Amino acid sequence: MTATRPVVWAVVRDLGRTGVPIALARLATWPATSEAVDLHLIARHDGPLRTELERAGIGVTALEPADGRSRAATVAAGASHLGRTDAGAAVLGAAWRRRIRNLPAPDTVLVQGAGAWPVAEALRAEAAPRIVVHLHELEVAVRRSIGPSSLPSLAAADQVLAVSEPVASLARSLGVPDDRLSIVGGTVDLVSSAARGRTDVVSVGEAGWRKGTDRAVAAAHVLRRREPTLRWHWIGRALEPGWAFAVDAPLPILHHAPVADPWSVVHEPAALVVPSREDPLPLVALEAAARSVPVIACRGAGGLDGLLAEGRGWLVDPTDPGDLAATVAEVVAARPTAGPEALRDHVERHHTLEAVGPRWLHALTGGT
Repeated sequence: MTATRPVVWAVVRDLGRTGVPIALARLATWPATSEAVDLHLIARHDGPLRTELERAGIGVTALEPADGRSRAATVAAGASHLGRTDAGAAVLGAAWRRRIRNLPAPDTVLVQGAGAWPVAEALRAEAAPRIVVHLHELEVAVRRSIGPSSLPSLAAADQVLAVSEPVASLARSLGVPDDRLSIVGGTVDLVSSAARGRTDVVSVGEAGWRKGTDRAVAAAHVLRRREPTLRWHWIGRALEPGWAFAVDAPLPILHHAPVADPWSVVHEPAALVVPSREDPLPLVALEAAARSVPVIACRGAGGLDGLLAEGRGWLVDPTDPGDLAATVAEVVAARPTAGPEALRDHVERHHTLEAVGPRWLHALTGGT
């Protein structure tokens, strides 16, 4: 007689091709997942990952379109503008609950990232199931997504999974006890090592303060004067126009619009540069490691300090654009192999689906 699989609702903010939903998609489509749980994915906003998930046989409910708002969300926004935030939230929550009324009752609700917390709260049943939170954020993002009144509920979750040790430290500071806290990092598929170029370095992400795009611009100006043949590419949301004139010079970074596979934009990267101020464990760093591409990052941003420790990568002074530029130039010129290969080996041991997946499923099933 076949045992009944526990029902899991996985709640995520959106289905875009960014780190948090991609991390969920990789674990959700892992073959062992369908054997262990009956998974139903619920996203606040639709997006391109939906097709991939449904192709893998996973049921997906998008509560809002990828762009714009539903009628209920428009009503809620209007109520909030008039100071009736609670009334608006009640309208929106009721509309969302109607959308999922035909789903089987969950044994576990997985909250994928802090951005999904408001959605999970709106959907929570009166007879609350187990709550598992997979945190992919540090303090700025957590406090932006989860209001002060909800932080005690986060601390009371049945299980909190942290994508890196700095995220785990934040969870402890918010009141999550160690016996309900574990590290479940990002995953990546190992691929053939990328061909190494000599002229192109790459940064990937949504441009802005958190990703340190201004640091990249400052360092790229220095690098252009030092090594004019090197090209610095940024793949992601467009840079702010004002940065092009910050030092009365053309922008020294080549911008590319977001794409499903950023590694298809620059075919032979000499290095990946991650200038972030706050980055728990960027997926692109794991992808670079899987390709034996050197990774350079600013010290103190989050999980990269541990990932790149023991000679696996290069960590620079976050306050010194000259240090970042010099390190980029040195790494590109030296074409090192020891650090990138050590990082690839580390990722193979700690960040493949076979390494991460069992811990994730253990949390979803409560160890059953």
